[in-house]
Amino acid sequence: VTGCYEPYDVIIIDRWYASTCGYTVARPPQNDSNNTFGSGEEEEQRIPNIGDMPDTIFDWPTDLRLRPNILLVLQIDQSTRQKRVDNRASSIATATAAGGEGGGAGEGGGAPSRFNPWDERLAKDIALGERILEALHRVRGPVGTYTIN
Repeated sequence: VTGCYEPYDVIIIDRWYASTCGYTVARPPQNDSNNTFGSGEEEEQRIPNIGDMPDTIFDWPTDLRLRPNILLVLQIDQSTRQKRVDNRASSIATATAAGGEGGGAGEGGGAPSRFNPWDERLAKDIALGERILEALHRVRGPVGTYTIN
């Protein structure tokens, strides 16, 4: 990480700027207040092509002092992702039934996307996940971006 730490400090950050950038630019424009995806051809044509976007959209912000040297992108197939979502939902339901707090808004997972609306969005729109991965690989700032399958 470059910025305010010693050059050899190892700092692991999960879902920071690169993730925000990837999810934001990959998501289709929304026309309704419920933020749902349409499936019609007309909506498909309005989705911007990640490859056609200017490089500057993917630049790491200059005012964001921490910048990773490497960006690791975990790429999993849809069935594996869905199993993880289901397991989180099951774990949260079990903890809640046992008197625990369950998951919070920032914890991800949950039964029908109660805690993470991206789970439902990605399940409905497989191409969205592909656009997010393409956007993550375009983020400029880390020295290298690597995909882990």
